[in-house]
Amino acid sequence: YEDVGKQPIHFEWAGGAYSTGPTFRKAEYAATKAPEVNIAIVGHNRMMIEYCQQGQPPKPNNNAVLEKLFILRVSNSTPDMRGAQFMLRELEGQCAKVMDAPSGADAMRSLVGVDVRGCKLPFDVSMFLGLDDDVSTGETACMKLASKPDAFPIQAEFTVGRDEL
Repeated sequence: YEDVGKQPIHFEWAGGAYSTGPTFRKAEYAATKAPEVNIAIVGHNRMMIEYCQQGQPPKPNNNAVLEKLFILRVSNSTPDMRGAQFMLRELEGQCAKVMDAPSGADAMRSLVGVDVRGCKLPFDVSMFLGLDDDVSTGETACMKLASKPDAFPIQAEFTVGRDEL
């Protein structure tokens, strides 16, 4: 977070140029008539604190979904006709939380081998966690935590005007 967005970025190549621009407010984004592209980036809560919360708590739960909005302006050519110009602008402030997830601390206290049996590439994760093997065929405590109806709540401002799926 100490270097994210602190200095503008600008670089050029034979076919164009890229730069970061000033931040914008949500009202400007809402007024934009350009097509919207959704991109999902998966990361751990440390990355979310750095890039979405400007280094400030609270620490988001792993698997929570945060929204980071950008406006990309593309000009077909620069005034000196050196190629396309790309300017990326970012919403001011912290990211909005779209969906929360169960607490990682709660999940880790009850984690057993079967909970991570699919985590084998590029290496077998269970070998490094010292977990007990669970030979039961039922749901583990971790699975029950994740399957609760309110385990992954979508925040109200993201459901307004949308039909339930």
